[in-house]
Amino acid sequence: MNIAMFIVGFCIFSLYIFFTFWVMFDQNKKQRQEGNGTKMYYDRNYTPKKAPKRKEGSQSRRKNYNRKFKQDV
Repeated sequence: MNIAMFIVGFCIFSLYIFFTFWVMFDQNKKQRQEGNGTKMYYDRNYTPKKAPKRKEGSQSRRKNYNRKFKQDV
């Protein structure tokens, strides 16, 4: 009796999981076919950011993290 209940419960659970995945994949396929307003999303909304322009005559400075502070001495 206990094994029969286990087998019936496993069959019901297996069918539930099967149909859950089936619905997920079916809806995904329909959404891809319809486009759902997401076609060319990145082409519409992607704008590459430009690097900031440096002023003419300016030079970059390296920070000296090796200098000693008064509290370190």
